[in-house]
Amino acid sequence: MITRAALALISALALGCNALPTTINRTPAASSPTPAATDGNDGAGAGPSAEPVPGDCEVAVVLDPVGHGAEYKGSGFQPETPLEATFDNHTNGQSATFTEVDFPELRTDIRGAFLLHLFAQRKDIGDTTFTVTDGQCIAETDFTTPADRFPEVECTPEVAAPGANDASDEYASLVSEESPISYWRFEETPGDEIRNSDGAAAEPFNDVVLGQPGFIEGSRSALLVESVAEDESGTDVGGWLDIPDLELAGDFTIEAWYRFCGEFIWAQDALVGQGGEGPDINFFEWRARLYNGDSDVVVSSQIVSSGGWHHLAVTRDGADVTLYEDGAETDTGTLAEALPMKAIGRGEGGRFGSSFGGWVDEVAFYDHALTAEQVAAHAAFGDHAGVPAK
Repeated sequence: MITRAALALISALALGCNALPTTINRTPAASSPTPAATDGNDGAGAGPSAEPVPGDCEVAVVLDPVGHGAEYKGSGFQPETPLEATFDNHTNGQSATFTEVDFPELRTDIRGAFLLHLFAQRKDIGDTTFTVTDGQCIAETDFTTPADRFPEVECTPEVAAPGANDASDEYASLVSEESPISYWRFEETPGDEIRNSDGAAAEPFNDVVLGQPGFIEGSRSALLVESVAEDESGTDVGGWLDIPDLELAGDFTIEAWYRFCGEFIWAQDALVGQGGEGPDINFFEWRARLYNGDSDVVVSSQIVSSGGWHHLAVTRDGADVTLYEDGAETDTGTLAEALPMKAIGRGEGGRFGSSFGGWVDEVAFYDHALTAEQVAAHAAFGDHAGVPAK
């Protein structure tokens, strides 16, 4: 299993980005000091003032085929040793250095190798030199992150929609027949309180724009505008909704319609979650996933499209979890523990940047698992409304 260690790393770089380092196939070992250089007269090694020198160690940076991250990897270093990594940005002239104190993953394994997965949050990274040393050997490589991997986000409110119509009411009736425990239609207009089908209110934070066009032509949705304010920790967080707490202890279904604004899609784009640390449904590496607050429960095998409306549903029957995208089953996993839900549009990824960033519509929570046929029937309303599902 891949353990994802979450840190706001490169925001401090002056490279102008945040990163999420990920250790692959290992758990970081306990911290240990870098071996001290020995006196040059005892024949054991370099003197105390000696600088690291090039040797058998080497590093490389490999950009993801999709997404906006890269693998930072190296080999030939001392085994199980803390490393020092430096990023020199030639585009803006800034430089920053990190050690194991900054994040525990920056150390070698028993083979003298390391592998990190970092995700940047800005497009203007440009040309950079990545340098790594273990105190004795030093290696560096140059890499460039193309600007086209970081398209601008366009969370611009659209012309207000007239409201519910026959097609959207038909969809709502279909959902209601399956007895959701919390159902948010988002048919409100600006200035209205946001309420679910039972009358319970949600508290909006930051920039939430109501009355937006919904997934069915003529109906309404809510736009959660990306990165507009800082929370109490100083983290940029966009619009999101604090909803009455739910504890999905048994079988459940979570479903929603969503449409991204722009193509900046990452773990902070959580459809539902805690409004902070903990379980959520997000789009890590441009793939839908259910995250239990510790590790992945299920991750889609498909890259999401950044354009148009899409339907997403996650069900649990017993401990078996199924992920559906636009009405089709994509992947499965297992989850035994209860799943709390407290927010729409913000999950754990909110610690690293903005919230969902896009439009949400018809978000529903059930205390039972919908069948594959029921999920497909809901997703079919995308085509019914003249909006292609993919």
